[in-house]
Amino acid sequence: ERVKPSNSSPHYKPKPRKYTPNPAVFLLLAVPFALVAANSNWLYSGLGNLDPWYYFGYFLHLKPFKADFFPDLYYGTRLPWILPGYVVHLLFDVMTAKYVLHFGFYYMAVFSMYFLLKRAAGRRTALLGTILFATHAAFLWAIGWDYVDGAGVTYNLLGLASMARAASSKRPRPWFALAGVAGMAMVYTNLFLICFMPCVFLLYPLLRYTPDQPGKVRLLLTSGLWFGAGAAVLTIILGGINYSIDGNFWFYGPSI
Repeated sequence: ERVKPSNSSPHYKPKPRKYTPNPAVFLLLAVPFALVAANSNWLYSGLGNLDPWYYFGYFLHLKPFKADFFPDLYYGTRLPWILPGYVVHLLFDVMTAKYVLHFGFYYMAVFSMYFLLKRAAGRRTALLGTILFATHAAFLWAIGWDYVDGAGVTYNLLGLASMARAASSKRPRPWFALAGVAGMAMVYTNLFLICFMPCVFLLYPLLRYTPDQPGKVRLLLTSGLWFGAGAAVLTIILGGINYSIDGNFWFYGPSI
């Protein structure tokens, strides 16, 4: 009788693992649709606040607003929020663009939160915590109107999730760069959010730190280099786009 090779045998070939979809993903994808079906007011800018309507104006008329109507106004420097809104409104009618833009940022924030919680506490706790976050009134207010705070929350969570992913990846450098892009996008969305930039950058060493780990300084320098590279690339891209719009490369000057 032929003996089956054991796990330690050189002839042993493990069976390929079948991909099984995570039901939590489908549930989280359905949440905003259920919220809109129940009450869609959270998805619209209310009356009484001028600020979100400025951004809506940039979405529809980017070049006239930046170059002619409001030159050097700090609203127009917040390109990580304005440019996605402008592109979406170029591709779709106003109502469709509203859903595409805000659902896109909603999903980016929610799935970043889910990944962070799943890494820290497991799937079940992550699902419960993420649903509580995804249906919280303060988050819905921020992510639903056209002001920049929802985008700031989203980029913050994306940066944290990218650094957490780097901590468990064999090739962390792309994740460092993505975290740099997200962190810098957060800052360019609202300068006050620079307060949270250290939280994004330091998450990786906090997750990886052990007292006896060799090469801690080199690891920190590598992460800082790639994080900074991502931030620099985003800055150059946004500067080039802004130069093509109003002739000014240093787009973020008015905010500073």
